[in-house]
Amino acid sequence: MRWMGVMSSSLALCAGLLAPSVALAEPSVDDARGLLLRGRFPAAIAVLQDVVHRDAERAEAWRTLAVAYEAMGHAPEAVRAYRRYLALSPGADDVELVMLRVARLVRGLGWDPGEVRTAFELRT
Repeated sequence: MRWMGVMSSSLALCAGLLAPSVALAEPSVDDARGLLLRGRFPAAIAVLQDVVHRDAERAEAWRTLAVAYEAMGHAPEAVRAYRRYLALSPGADDVELVMLRVARLVRGLGWDPGEVRTAFELRT
């Protein structure tokens, strides 16, 4: 029985010595993309929400978040995330594609066509 106490103490000491040098990596957009590819949409959304909470100017995170919301069927959230992406990246190569996706989502929601126009205006 005494050896269990010694072993527990040794493990605690090792953990204490390692803890300061072991830094846990924060989840990234790449981590979220991996989750999306495996169909783990809620987990990807959670990671991406964390990323944009830490850095609201990460355009790629907003676009990936929009894709994840769209995959989950959460159209209003996808539209908002795509709009944020457009606002942050008005000159991106995929602006036209994103605007078409927003238009399709807005029409599917039955929103006023002015909603589409507003999304398009964000890129200027």
